[in-house]
Amino acid sequence: MEELVRKAQHGDRDAFYEIISASREKLYRTAYSYLKDEHAALEAVAETTCRAYISINKLRDSRYFTTWLTRILINYCINELKYLSKHTSEDMADFKHICIVDADGGIEERLDLANSLTKIKPKYRDVLILKYFEDFSTEDIAKALNKPVGTVKTWINRGLKQLRDNMKGSEHCV
Repeated sequence: MEELVRKAQHGDRDAFYEIISASREKLYRTAYSYLKDEHAALEAVAETTCRAYISINKLRDSRYFTTWLTRILINYCINELKYLSKHTSEDMADFKHICIVDADGGIEERLDLANSLTKIKPKYRDVLILKYFEDFSTEDIAKALNKPVGTVKTWINRGLKQLRDNMKGSEHCV
């Protein structure tokens, strides 16, 4: 991957296309987890791709391409949510469908988990989404959010505590 990134930094369009193609599903899932709308998530991925293509030569270390790309996406999504919150009354933080496989192997909608996630602080929700729904490591989350690893660990712990507190009394308490 690093070699492809270096080639892309030197103007190789095919290399850039290949690394974006490898990342697009993860980018879409991350954008969708923020924006909760298929069209908006696709737009976010397209905009992120465009921004990355324009500024790939600013990337200092090719090892961190995925983290850098995710950071561009997250910043775009956050800005889009701010814009939408000013221009619409819809609650964009509403988690419509979060499915978890239960002990019997079936899929159960966890609407109470979704509702609890919408009630915790956005910074805690962001790290929990990246950690548990997008499988980012703590270090990658820290790089993507430009925060120290210790801060991310604290936010994960506090987010989980708030989530547990919000779900107390629910039949699906974690």
